Amino acid sequence: MESTTDEAGDSSQLYQTNVSHELSPNKEMKDVWQLFKEAFALYRLKFKSAIGIMIIPVLLIMAVGLIGLNPFSSLALSQSPWVSAIKIVLYILSLYFTTISVSALFLSVKEDVGAREAYRRAIKISPSFILVAILSFSVVAGGFMLFVIPGIFFLVWFSLAEIVNVFEGQRGFKALYRSKQLVSGNFWSVLWRLIFMMMILVIVTIPFSLIGDIFANGSYEFIPVGIARLFSAPLWAFLLILLYRDLAQMKQAQAPSESRIFFKLLCYLAGIIGVLLLFGSMILRGAIFFDNDIPNPDDSDLQLSAIDIPADQNSYYAFQEAKSEIYWPQDADISKETDDALENEILQKNEQALASFEKGISLFVFQEPEYQNPENVTSDQAVESLEHLRNLAKINSLKATSLLKQGRDKEAFDQALKTIKMGQMLEDEQGDLVHYLIGIAIKQTGAENLKSLIANSHLSSSELLSYEKELDKYRDSRSAQQKAIKFEYIRNINTAEKEINENLLDTTGARSLYFYQPNKTKLLYMENYRVNVDNASKENYTQLVAPQEIQPIEWTDIFTDNCIGKMMFNTSAIYFTGMTAKAFGETYRIEEVQTLLALKAYEQDNGHMPDSLQDLVPEYLYELPVDPYDGKIIRYSPEKKIIYSVGMDLVDDGGNISGNNPKDLGSEIGW
Repeated sequence: MESTTDEAGDSSQLYQTNVSHELSPNKEMKDVWQLFKEAFALYRLKFKSAIGIMIIPVLLIMAVGLIGLNPFSSLALSQSPWVSAIKIVLYILSLYFTTISVSALFLSVKEDVGAREAYRRAIKISPSFILVAILSFSVVAGGFMLFVIPGIFFLVWFSLAEIVNVFEGQRGFKALYRSKQLVSGNFWSVLWRLIFMMMILVIVTIPFSLIGDIFANGSYEFIPVGIARLFSAPLWAFLLILLYRDLAQMKQAQAPSESRIFFKLLCYLAGIIGVLLLFGSMILRGAIFFDNDIPNPDDSDLQLSAIDIPADQNSYYAFQEAKSEIYWPQDADISKETDDALENEILQKNEQALASFEKGISLFVFQEPEYQNPENVTSDQAVESLEHLRNLAKINSLKATSLLKQGRDKEAFDQALKTIKMGQMLEDEQGDLVHYLIGIAIKQTGAENLKSLIANSHLSSSELLSYEKELDKYRDSRSAQQKAIKFEYIRNINTAEKEINENLLDTTGARSLYFYQPNKTKLLYMENYRVNVDNASKENYTQLVAPQEIQPIEWTDIFTDNCIGKMMFNTSAIYFTGMTAKAFGETYRIEEVQTLLALKAYEQDNGHMPDSLQDLVPEYLYELPVDPYDGKIIRYSPEKKIIYSVGMDLVDDGGNISGNNPKDLGSEIGW
């Protein structure tokens, strides 16, 4: 590496200090490639000084990042006044040295000095330089707020204001006006060179960005960002210096001139807007140091463990095999009487699908492979749709009906029970609510199928009662519902951590901000999901706890702590009372089938229907069936030959279960 003296002598050949008076005017600007080659040559010659200048702001930026990480981000330390004071001091120092490092780079070339002397002189002129930097930033930012186009013009016009301050001593708005004077007549050429220079910097920083991707959780992104700045900032400064040299040589005969009053007023207006933006951003940024996030709340009661189901024991794969094999006419409706020709057509064309169904139902576990480890699930995770399983359930129900028509009653009942088992397997899966709801729908298909079989069966009373007892294992799915809700909680939390912590928070490493506090946000979700999990454990609909009303976010709330977390929660919070109501409906359907089986067995043994359901206990039912909506005994009318539930409205409408808009939920006793 050359000495500082050698650097100075060689760099002076590339850039003459007294550019405004000793060189004859150029008529044209150097092309971009020549500009880059000269800048890179200057970069190589001044490399030692440039790195020496940039190392201070880069280390300060890294220090700000590091203090935002564990163990500093723990509650006790983050709320310590000493840690907050250190954060503030480091942040202010990083801003200060990041700004004056630019003037030090300019001075290292202008004065042909090393890093230490460049900093000494940069600190001496720092008040003037910082004022020009603030004015330039404010006017450009304000210009972008004035419908963007003024901002583009200001950006190009004032791109040399800081260099003018260092090289010509122009201060305040005079530096901005001088920069515009240099650019005038060459606006598009300067714009093209600025774009080219930015493209070069992007290329330079790409390797460091790739290195940043290695840090999986994004917590240390500030390290490669700082290293990229260490090497790229000097190159940008040298490119600007040489661009200024060309323009100054072309305009050396022109003394700095006063700008027109309209232009000044426009600059002042943009500057005022920009200052307001700058002041607001400083307040927002400063709020980092005054966060008051809570300790990480304990959500162990909402967690699920990872499982590992071998493929040969997982019915998922067998059921998925049926996906491409299913044939189901669009106009087919198993809720109505299906003619024999259509029934035979459907069953014949689905022989392979039914074989896959039998293979899957012979196993005891259904599990989406992607959901086996809850720690890895997020909302953007792609999984296979299970909607085809609803058609597979319909096909199997059609097979059960066909078996009954052939007089094979017991086989028909066994086949219908398989549909209910299939639905239960989906409910019991460690999976999301979509899968759980598909399981409910499939169980309902099986229950309806069994109801139609009961009406036309010739099974003995003992055989009927054996199926009634078999259905006990499918009646209560509260634990399965709780598991599905917990899965949704885990997925929401994982998604929030991925999207916010990795993509939206700044790259300084300060992960706990005033406006987004992960632990407070997590607590909002925990409280919400705990209500839902608790509701899923209730025995009937009247016991459900009304969810806390979500308060709308007002515009003034954006200035409050954790406003981002609150907005996230408000847009994604779900209360599952509707789904819980569906689960109660499923419970009723199973109880309804059990009651119908008991009624049929009672009639076979006694020659008539019972006067009340009490007559069925304990010989036909071990206990009276309870309406899962109002907690009372299921309604039974021997006169109307119906059994029914009051449903979600909790109003007994006397067994209004027919028509397009039934008030109650029930079934006719169809024999």
